[in-house]
Amino acid sequence: MTSEFQPHLTIGKYCVRDAPRWKDSGVAGKNRLDYPSGEFTVTENVENLILEQLRLIRGDTANINADVSEIKMRLTSPKERLTLVEKGIANLHGDMAIVQLRLDRQGDRIERIEKRLDLTAA
Repeated sequence: MTSEFQPHLTIGKYCVRDAPRWKDSGVAGKNRLDYPSGEFTVTENVENLILEQLRLIRGDTANINADVSEIKMRLTSPKERLTLVEKGIANLHGDMAIVQLRLDRQGDRIERIEKRLDLTAA
């Protein structure tokens, strides 16, 4: 039983040019794939493709990790600045409250002075 298997598939840098052929192994019902070049078996090709893809994924993951680390470092500076701005605004609110109290006291004092001097308009 001889059938030909000739895929036209290119994955990564691998392309099957020398298509494997089913050969009779001499044992009844047992056939094997035979590559004309004799270099690779099917499992070696698949393992090489998988390893190549895993290496590419590992490299991409390393690049993504480096980018995320850089983004984290860039985000910490604006967060710290925003915290300082919020603290400054809170301090300004406190200062404004103090000034308002002083103005209220000054207004009360002016009213008392006007009453003593009878300067109030009736």
